[in-house]
Amino acid sequence: MDKFSAIRLCPIKVSKNEIVTLIGNAEEDAGEADAILQMNKGQLSNEHQLSRMTFFTQDKGAIKLAENHGHEVLSYNDFRNRLYESGIILP
Repeated sequence: MDKFSAIRLCPIKVSKNEIVTLIGNAEEDAGEADAILQMNKGQLSNEHQLSRMTFFTQDKGAIKLAENHGHEVLSYNDFRNRLYESGIILP
């Protein structure tokens, strides 16, 4: 992430309580739930003003959850290919 200014950590914070409320105690899905909650908050935020966000993953459960929250979903391979076109190479 240090090499590319276009990729950075999301500044929107999500609590463990919010994650548990969304998905229960499934630790294995906590990262995806965190990202979806960040996207939800970003759409409502006056501070960050994020209007369009894309969730990318290969996890079928996470895809369904993101789509249920009205987010655009892109497979990781499609995301990687889009970045590759702009000169960013991901594994």
